[in-house]
Amino acid sequence: MSQRKPCNAATYRKAVVDLCVEQKSRKVVEIGIYTGELSKLLLAIKTIEKLWLIDRWSAYAHYSQELMDRNYDTVCKMFKGDSRVEILRASSTTVDLPDESIDFVTIDGDHEEPAVREDIIWWREKLRPGGMMTGDNYEMSGVAAAVDALAPDRKLAAKGRVWWTLKS
Repeated sequence: MSQRKPCNAATYRKAVVDLCVEQKSRKVVEIGIYTGELSKLLLAIKTIEKLWLIDRWSAYAHYSQELMDRNYDTVCKMFKGDSRVEILRASSTTVDLPDESIDFVTIDGDHEEPAVREDIIWWREKLRPGGMMTGDNYEMSGVAAAVDALAPDRKLAAKGRVWWTLKS
């Protein structure tokens, strides 16, 4: 049975973009790209100098490998020639950017608690002090459990769908 989202995808994307704009982010990481809809909106933010797009694009649940390969190809074509974008077909916790080098990271990858915990722990080290971490699907139990355990100061946006926290 699918879980009802507290808001639609457009509202979720707008909340993430608004948070990124408020932070005046220059170096941004997006985890979990799917078809690149949020990526396009993030790249329209004038302050962004570099956007890393990270996704395994591998089959899961009812998404076939064929579909994920098409999505990857779509994203590659969408951002071809844009030197601000680096597309990484990889597990998010294998991407080794320098610690404290990122202004903003948004997580919408694997929604199981252990995976969300790994992403939060890994990417918190990559955020600069004062940098922002956001994520989608707080309404899902695995996401909420990981976020509440590792970011107890988190705040919510988009009717409770989006969580965010600042690195102290």
